[in-house]
Amino acid sequence: MGGGLGFAVEVNEEFRLRRAVDAAQYLGLVGLAELLEDLIARYGDGAYAESRDSDLVTILGQRDEHLEAAFRAKAAESPADFGLS
Repeated sequence: MGGGLGFAVEVNEEFRLRRAVDAAQYLGLVGLAELLEDLIARYGDGAYAESRDSDLVTILGQRDEHLEAAFRAKAAESPADFGLS
């Protein structure tokens, strides 16, 4: 077993991926939500999922900086959602 999207699709049921879509949309990560929707449409195709790994890096950033920025922005916008108020 390795990492990446192929592994994520292999070990997570479709409903969990749908929750990840919801979370991505909540954080304003539209590209991530679209990528996950695409993977759900091809659920079970680990090779296809693996082929999208570079897209995930582009969306999240090399060091997940885009993901971190989205969390920070949402926490500033809705601090109660993160237990900050």
